[in-house]
Amino acid sequence: MAKQVKLDENGYRKFGMRDSVAYMMGDLGCNMSFALKGTMALF
Repeated sequence: MAKQVKLDENGYRKFGMRDSVAYMMGDLGCNMSFALKGTMALF
């Protein structure tokens, strides 16, 4: 049996914890690449 998806008043799926974690991981990867680039620029 499939899990029921909760929709808002406009018919879109609600922004949940899974979405927050996905954005967090993407942002972390982007920030790590900038940190590596900044470190390499010093040497």
